[in-house]
Amino acid sequence: MNHIYLEALIKNRVFLVRNIEYSTLRDFLIQENVFPMSQIEVVDSKLHRTAQIRELIDILPRRSDKQFVLFLQCLSYSEQKHIADNIAKCVYKLIEANKPKLSINEYKRINESISNLTLTEAPSYPTENVDENHYEIAFSPQEETQSESSFLFEENEPSYENGEDSNPTVSYLSYYKMSSEPKGLFFIINNDTFKDCSLNRNGSKKDVSDLMTLFSDLNFVRDKKENLNAMDMKLALWGFSQMTLLGKADCCVVVLLTHGKNINQLLGVDGNVVHLDDLLAYFNSENCPALVGKPKLFIIQACRDDIKTQSYHQAAIRSDVVIAYSTSPGHVSHRDPQEGSVFIQEIVSVFSECSKHMSITDMLIKVRGNIKQKYPNVSQYPITEFALEKSWYLNPTLH
Repeated sequence: MNHIYLEALIKNRVFLVRNIEYSTLRDFLIQENVFPMSQIEVVDSKLHRTAQIRELIDILPRRSDKQFVLFLQCLSYSEQKHIADNIAKCVYKLIEANKPKLSINEYKRINESISNLTLTEAPSYPTENVDENHYEIAFSPQEETQSESSFLFEENEPSYENGEDSNPTVSYLSYYKMSSEPKGLFFIINNDTFKDCSLNRNGSKKDVSDLMTLFSDLNFVRDKKENLNAMDMKLALWGFSQMTLLGKADCCVVVLLTHGKNINQLLGVDGNVVHLDDLLAYFNSENCPALVGKPKLFIIQACRDDIKTQSYHQAAIRSDVVIAYSTSPGHVSHRDPQEGSVFIQEIVSVFSECSKHMSITDMLIKVRGNIKQKYPNVSQYPITEFALEKSWYLNPTLH
């Protein structure tokens, strides 16, 4: 990125962090290919708006001059033109201040690129007849003969009129294959009847029923276990991780519905605990080679409010994994005795409605946003850990 643009970002960093609304900007950034999806997902994984904007500003300098200008254009499209105008004014001042150091062509190019930022409404884009000169789809000879191919989109940026190298940026949009029959395996452990009756989790059976229906509709082979003690939870998950059918499926989903003793411990019905990292380790490359390179979603519905006990945490190296927690450390998870838990019911609703056109990561972000909007007085903040290397869509027709 040109040093003028970089300096403008640095000088306006606090202003940008305080004022940019990422939720309205995000779709335009994707539409205009300002960032590849892998970088968008990194931004999405941040828990707060300010953290998302800081990440956005930190990765923008790695993009080309064209992407910087498109970034300002996207601000205008998303009704944040006042922010784009502020940056443009700063660029103009920096151009004049650095005019003696700039070549005539560089001065002209920067000046013209910023002066063209006049649109205030997003243009309409056709869904068909895309300009074939703008994108190339590149396949290796072997991939052309396969039914499931990974996609490589390469954006061809034109050179500037002065003949200087435009430093084209290549964006890689790759997706996990999701075309197996069945699509994946779904396994759920539901502990709702405990040895200590005061711990019983009324309403959890509705969560189980709704999840089983959801993943049946999504073409998953399903299995469930209920009311297991701590040792049996380990045995059940180990047995699931060793199923030969995992080798034929493109993904797996594991759901654990129980109580949490602290941020990393789950209760069996006998009151004993299992460590979450121990359970996740059953699905790593060493213990579960059938799932190497395949995406895995773990949904944890459990409180994480008792943090007096020192948390056991193993720094495990994970890949192709998403872990969706119903709440953040230090908070409880809310459950209605008749309607089920807030988190699981919102997952069922969003996945049922959006799985045909949204990625797993986008749907989980939507779940969090919906809970915040629908239950403003509920102190529950779902968080998700992403360790995906590709975009994960449950709908195979998207890729």
